[in-house]
Amino acid sequence: MSQAASLGRPVLRAIFAALLIAAPAAAQTGSWSAPFDLGVEAVHMIHLPTGKVLVWGHSSAFNAKLWDSSNGSITDVPAVASMFCSGHASLGDGRIIAAGGILTAAARASLFDPFTETWSVTSPMEYGRYYATLTTLGDGRVLAAGGTGVNAGIPEVYDPDTGLWTDFEPLERNLHFYPRNFVLPDGRVSFFSAVRYLVPAILDLAGGTWTDLPIEALAGGPATMYEPGKALRAGGDRTGFSRATKDAFTIDYTAANPTFQPTGSMQYSRSRNQLVLLPDGAVLATGGKGREEGDVYAAERWDPSGGTWTTLASAAIDRVYHSTATLLADGRVLSAGGTPKERRAEIFSPPYLFAGPRPVIMSAPATALYGSTIEIDTLDAASVAKVTLLRLGAATHTYDQAQRFVSLTFTTGPGTITADAPASGNLAPPGYYMLFLISNTGVPSVASYVRVGAT
Repeated sequence: MSQAASLGRPVLRAIFAALLIAAPAAAQTGSWSAPFDLGVEAVHMIHLPTGKVLVWGHSSAFNAKLWDSSNGSITDVPAVASMFCSGHASLGDGRIIAAGGILTAAARASLFDPFTETWSVTSPMEYGRYYATLTTLGDGRVLAAGGTGVNAGIPEVYDPDTGLWTDFEPLERNLHFYPRNFVLPDGRVSFFSAVRYLVPAILDLAGGTWTDLPIEALAGGPATMYEPGKALRAGGDRTGFSRATKDAFTIDYTAANPTFQPTGSMQYSRSRNQLVLLPDGAVLATGGKGREEGDVYAAERWDPSGGTWTTLASAAIDRVYHSTATLLADGRVLSAGGTPKERRAEIFSPPYLFAGPRPVIMSAPATALYGSTIEIDTLDAASVAKVTLLRLGAATHTYDQAQRFVSLTFTTGPGTITADAPASGNLAPPGYYMLFLISNTGVPSVASYVRVGAT
């Protein structure tokens, strides 16, 4: 069943009617919903393949909640351990692993099953970590790296088949807080830090080596991989608002000599902002605090084809430290969190939702094997310009540890589209993705959830 069907016709009609009413101005800048109470300060935000969003907040309570994007309901799902400032990643079967966190640098790890909506305990890491990054690798294992704590510089890998961790002591390296790690098309993992003095590098787990990149380190700022092997970093670092910047850089790790290249600058300087991948391949910047501007309410959209930023509508609430954002299956963006313990959330509808009719996915497969084809039934095949996959997000502390964008090659036929699934897990780590159709006017469909992997 498509996500459009699962949302229900009454809900969809209400959403689209509201969008049409706001269409004239919103076609240029998008629009924000009225704020609403999410029930918790969303320091951590994870999009689940059920259409719900898992959020949790500070260490004082195991206060995880589920927000349902189809009807706005909120359900308590109390965690089995405090996971404040943990790292988290989605496994190939859709479960979420959260590890480390709290000020004492815990080693414990927990699993959340989105289908039964229950938590369980899995084996702890070898080393406690606070502010660590978890990265799902191309083979479905999960790399835990960085953070602070005794021996937190030693990377370790979680095997979901056995539930056990393996440490890589010879590869010990200081990666500092929430390193920006990305799986590359050749299976290695790129790294750059939230601090300027740590040199960007590439980790080869199979070969047991680190390779330093002979390029200037850039301090912090959120980052995302907007194409396989290509990353965008935009905004300031986490050490203070005095270093907020408008600057943005890209890096192509598939090049012979990867280096940071300047792309267009944002309109506003930002520190502790969010970057969210959109269905058409653009990147949305939200929130943050400027060096001179103070709290930044306006969103901005980066176009990878031209490297330019467009200023969009302004939110009502400042989103700075401990804020989060993630893309929803209907193409909107949920934004929440912030200081001090901000419980209210808002939803941003980008301009593409006001640009004309949406393609409709009538049916799509629930799974897609690497190297296979994805058969999509749609009456809008002739008007589809792009087919894209976006991995479900898992955001905290200005960095989404899970989102990923892949544009698929495809052919069209009467009432059908046949798209080529990613060739390997290095291009699209196993797990659940949103499958979007993008019209020739740039309007995305409501996504179908597809489990991508080797089995």
